[in-house]
Amino acid sequence: MRFIFGFIFFLFLSVRANAQFLQIEIPVKSYLQTEIQQRLIVQNRRSGEGHYVIPLESAETGIYTVRSFQNQLIRVQISSVIFLHHINPAVKDSLMMKIKAAYNNQNAEKTWESNLFKDHSARFKIYDSGLHTEEKTKDESIWKTTYIYLFGKLNVGLVEPGLYTGKLKMRIEYL
Repeated sequence: MRFIFGFIFFLFLSVRANAQFLQIEIPVKSYLQTEIQQRLIVQNRRSGEGHYVIPLESAETGIYTVRSFQNQLIRVQISSVIFLHHINPAVKDSLMMKIKAAYNNQNAEKTWESNLFKDHSARFKIYDSGLHTEEKTKDESIWKTTYIYLFGKLNVGLVEPGLYTGKLKMRIEYL
C-alpha cells in the first residue's frame, strides 16, 4: 500500500502542467451618421415682440437624424440655451433661446410619437417600428434612423433689426 501511495505521489510531482493563455482584441469601429434634415428656423420677428414659441409640430422645428445599427444604445445631450448674435459684429445685441428636444427612435419621422428629452439629455436604443412594407436588402435592415426634433422659446427684446444666428451643441455618445 505504501508503495502504491508513494508511486502515485511521485507521478503527481513529475507531471508538468503546461498552460497557454491567448488574449484576443478585436477592434470594432462603430458607425454613426448624423444629418440636418431641417434647421431650426425662426421666421421674421419684430423687435420688442416678446416671447415667441416654436412648438414641436411647427414647420420651424429643427429636424436632425442619427443613423446607426439597430439596437445601438446612444445618449444625446444638447445645450439648454443658445444665444443668437447679429451677423454684423459691430452690433452687440443678442437674443436668448431656450431649447427643448424630443426624439423618435422608431425609424419613423413622426413628431406625435416622439419622447421629450429629460434635463436636455436622452438615452435610448435605435429601433425599427416594423411598420414599413417596402422590401429592404439585408444590409439596409440593420441600419435604423432616429429623428431628433429641436424647438423652444425665443425672447425677442428690443434689438437692432437684422439676421441673428447661433450654434447649438449636440453631443452623441455610444453606450
